[in-house]
Amino acid sequence: MKKKTDVIIIGAGPAGLMAANHIKEDTIILEKKDTPGRKLLISGAGQCNYTNNCSLKTFFENYGSNKRFVQYALSKFTNKESIEFFKVKGLESDVREDLKVFPASSKAEDSVKALLKDLKHPIIYNSTVKSIHKSGDSFIVKSSTGEYHSKKIVIATGGRTYPKTGSTGDGYEFARMLDIPVTKLSNGLCGIKTVENFSSLSGISLKNITGSIYRENKKIKEITGDLLITHEGLSGPMIINNAREMQVNDLIKINFVNENYQSFDKTLINLSQKHSKKDIINALKILNLPNGLLEFLVKEIDYHKNSAQLSKQDRKILVKAFVEQTFKIKEVGTLHNAMVTVGGVDLRAVNSKTMAIKKNGNIYCIGEVLDVDGNTGGFNIQWAFSSAYLASKSINNN
Repeated sequence: MKKKTDVIIIGAGPAGLMAANHIKEDTIILEKKDTPGRKLLISGAGQCNYTNNCSLKTFFENYGSNKRFVQYALSKFTNKESIEFFKVKGLESDVREDLKVFPASSKAEDSVKALLKDLKHPIIYNSTVKSIHKSGDSFIVKSSTGEYHSKKIVIATGGRTYPKTGSTGDGYEFARMLDIPVTKLSNGLCGIKTVENFSSLSGISLKNITGSIYRENKKIKEITGDLLITHEGLSGPMIINNAREMQVNDLIKINFVNENYQSFDKTLINLSQKHSKKDIINALKILNLPNGLLEFLVKEIDYHKNSAQLSKQDRKILVKAFVEQTFKIKEVGTLHNAMVTVGGVDLRAVNSKTMAIKKNGNIYCIGEVLDVDGNTGGFNIQWAFSSAYLASKSINNN
């Protein structure tokens, strides 16, 4: 089977479907799975947190070091316009207290149905792309369902995480086939496994904790947020939203009391004087930390003796334990549980105002296949939508 068309979109995920909703030229969408929007279906715990209702300025701050690149696209198709897009499609939205936006039905499948509603371009399912190459002014795409020729290509394959959804990193290979550079890939929006084992603390969560990432004795970044201790390591927004910065063998130093060394040392002195008749661990309960965590943090001293007997050496040990508890990273997520891929098509090769490849304006890369990853809260799906809209606008104008 050979077919000619104006545009080929590879991938029927959030980016590919949004692009297909706006492209006016004759278009075919090639999808390797038998259904569309699989990653949308699992987002937001199956409820589809598709954007965030925060200000545009706040939006820009949720994309790490690549925040400058995303600004044009996000300002041309904003979070408000995503909400309006779904409303026009017949799907009302629910803006929650934390500003995350979901379908009012809380059903992810309704988002997919809305993206498919009135879609004028065909989706060819079970179409696994094998190769892409340029021949004259056309692109030839060979897939398991035949050979397709087009003037323009849109790579909307997603990243390499959650491979069961179809995101297996194919887009990076397609980019390389077309001589487009790809940066180093790693896992993002995920928890970490640590060398230290503290499964007995699993499930403990803490609000508004601070800490730092260290690499080869150098502080890489200060981190804040809610922390969750798991049976294998650390998670929660504090870790998940900063996983993009983490590597195996990095050290995570957690401050459980949000005080510096000198301040917490004074706190311990005051506690030992004020609660001199209590044993150390009971005196420390005033810190309002979970009992299991408290026992873990004081385990290096004899915490059953009276607080009045708290020595300078004991204080030194406790200060380090509470203010700078250190964990070594064994693993940063996996392909099966990381929410996004860090890295991707090199942004230096992409026109941020069109999503077209600078060396060939007929190749477009959109969504997660690009080296863009946002924080949790709807920022990644909004990026997929915004970059898709920008690419479709450029295709229509050309």
